[in-house]
Amino acid sequence: MEHDDVLALPPRRRAQGRALFLYAYAAGDAFAYTPHPDPSPRVYVVVRGERAHWAWNDPRPCQIPPDWSGGYTSIFAAQTGEGLADAAE
Repeated sequence: MEHDDVLALPPRRRAQGRALFLYAYAAGDAFAYTPHPDPSPRVYVVVRGERAHWAWNDPRPCQIPPDWSGGYTSIFAAQTGEGLADAAE
């Protein structure tokens, strides 16, 4: 892929800077395992295809943890069934 386009704009005379809009696309399995400290509203949105379920950075199979963006409970709450009554209502 070649990027040889040049965008020339006239100088800006205002004190405010010019906004920069970046499209940042990556492969579906190319993401950080730790959360971003200041995520955008569209962080980890998959444009085409589906979210990766397995990591490919290790020769042994390594499943990627689920999406915790909607929150989660402790393992002990899951074992006791806590919150299941709320979900059924």
